Amino acid sequence: EDRRPLLAWSEMILEAHAKSATVLDVTWKGEEGHGTGPTRKFFEKVAAEFASAKENEVCRLWRDVGDADREGLFPAELPEDNEQRTAVLRRFRHIGLFIAKALQQEQKPGLFLARPLLKLVLGDEVGFDDV
Repeated sequence: EDRRPLLAWSEMILEAHAKSATVLDVTWKGEEGHGTGPTRKFFEKVAAEFASAKENEVCRLWRDVGDADREGLFPAELPEDNEQRTAVLRRFRHIGLFIAKALQQEQKPGLFLARPLLKLVLGDEVGFDDV
């Protein structure tokens, strides 16, 4: 029985399907059914893990998870330590694959990202009104 943590499992799945338009059809062990509902549940659970304070302690991606419900998630500074930096960059790649697959499948990624971060990703200017 594979008891791999959800984020490790999702990273493995998303990496395996990163270069293809394969549609994920998630089935949860011990539950009946597959298709849109369980797949939506997968995206919701993974998004919740990415945004959790517990995961942010393990791999510090976000500035302040406590304000995320109000302000959205914004990346923390990259760590000086090379091993920690590598872990953070790997996690951001995982998030990118996750968001890409969610959008490809017309699912809501479920991550509440801060407005300034979204503007930066889109190449827009960030002003004081955005903060």
